[in-house]
Amino acid sequence: MPEQTGEWLDDEHLEAIRMCALDEVAAWSDAMAPQLKQIIEQQLAATGKRLRARLTLAFADGLGGDLTRAYAPGASAEMYHLAALILDDIEDNSAFRRGAPAVHTTTATSTAINVAATIRSLAYHPVHRSTRLTVPEKYAIHQRLDRAATHLVLGQSIDIGWHNDWYASPDEFPYDDMVMWKTGVLFEFGAWAGTFVAQDSPAICDFAARFGLRAGTVYQMADDYLDLLAPAPGGDVTGEDLRDGKMTLAVRELVAALRTRGDHRLAREVVDCLSAGNTGGVDTAWLQELFHTHQVADAVHRKVRAAVADLRDMSGAVDGRLRGHLNAFIDLLVPSAASAPTV
Repeated sequence: MPEQTGEWLDDEHLEAIRMCALDEVAAWSDAMAPQLKQIIEQQLAATGKRLRARLTLAFADGLGGDLTRAYAPGASAEMYHLAALILDDIEDNSAFRRGAPAVHTTTATSTAINVAATIRSLAYHPVHRSTRLTVPEKYAIHQRLDRAATHLVLGQSIDIGWHNDWYASPDEFPYDDMVMWKTGVLFEFGAWAGTFVAQDSPAICDFAARFGLRAGTVYQMADDYLDLLAPAPGGDVTGEDLRDGKMTLAVRELVAALRTRGDHRLAREVVDCLSAGNTGGVDTAWLQELFHTHQVADAVHRKVRAAVADLRDMSGAVDGRLRGHLNAFIDLLVPSAASAPTV
């Protein structure tokens, strides 16, 4: 059966999800200071790729569901993600997000925290207000979002812990848990929710959740690669994670390569260098030279390509319509620079 794409790719559905979020802001506008409302609306206007909402739509449409039933959980996923990004930038002391100034750099940090807290709180309301979902369905979706929300902040705590010396070495740093919880869980929620509103089958919902969690992990792996190692398409700034001293996939590969060669002293120096991220003093040029010398880009690229292949194998387990949707989503998820063979 030939693979098919569907109307889930139409911008009208993403716009409906965005309006679902904006409707919540409007519903609470009487209780909001105009300045707070303006900042939140500005953040919601900076839509990004909206991958979590797209995944919700892909599963809902791929299973023949009514896409209007996917709008509320899609909006919840995107709003919670937006709130997490604002807090993440504060926690990481990041000055930019997607090439634009981070919220806490354009207003007081306390205001940015409140903006994130407000958006995170509002994220639950689209599901509550939806006229397309039954009360038991709303309860199940809320429960799933609660679980994702807890895992997400635990993932952020791992990231923070690296900067606070909670982990004695890269070996103790739970990178996989951090990626699954900080990045993967909202993809998991989006995939599960799109399936749940279309076809409440435990087996299919379980598959969707596993696919979403894996998709989020692959997305973070590709992001690590592009941020640290790949040329920047369109002139976008790369290396933000490196400047912030984060323990990413590329850094882990570099440390492993140095240890394999028996150069434990240099591996320790790399880790020590990352600690300067707290003060903005990471020697990125030195690290980039080490990446090049030890061919870390090629090693990470191979891992990303293998992970993308595994994700496509997962999509092959479902029928043609949904399979086509999931493969189209993978194409959106991972930029070609990260998934294509090295020339």
